[in-house]
Amino acid sequence: MKFSLLTIFAAVTLAPALLAQKPSPTPSVAPTPKIVEAGASVLPQAGPPAELYKLDYNEETDVFSTPGTHTPFNGPVVSHGDNGKIELIGVLKNGLRDGHWTEYNEDGTRASEGDYRNNQEVGPWKYWFENGTLQCEGSYENGYPSGIWKTYFADGKPESEGIYRDGKKDGPWKSYDEKTGSPSTVNYENGQQNP
Repeated sequence: MKFSLLTIFAAVTLAPALLAQKPSPTPSVAPTPKIVEAGASVLPQAGPPAELYKLDYNEETDVFSTPGTHTPFNGPVVSHGDNGKIELIGVLKNGLRDGHWTEYNEDGTRASEGDYRNNQEVGPWKYWFENGTLQCEGSYENGYPSGIWKTYFADGKPESEGIYRDGKKDGPWKSYDEKTGSPSTVNYENGQQNP
């Protein structure tokens, strides 16, 4: 293998300077997510998330696509209200809601927050009143309420709590009087109130 005199000179001259440099610190910000579309090369996403309602939408399949194509969109999305503030932000995978989503009220306070998988709510979700107090909280399984759910009055006091099975109230549900806070219990079976 032959090296030119210029190559050897550059290596000898520059090597000490390069070795003396401190390594650049590891960035604390996560790398920009990549968008992968069928048949497209993998390129990092440039700029802000895509505007959700500027994507093409198929009502029959509930799928968002890259405008002018039938290619399901992959990546972060955002929607702005008429006032310019963010009204929701989330992630699409194969054109479906998949990942963490947050919806906001007009004043910028959170309205709801939780995860989707294949367009269905999964895991813990929370919902807030416009005044910022928690309205209700619970979990979903395959898009249906599941397990313990709690609701609250606008002042933050408990309103009700009970269990959902397969999306229906089941078992004892406790309700609280808004003024006195005194509880009362109603029993449900498969979504139907027991007499």
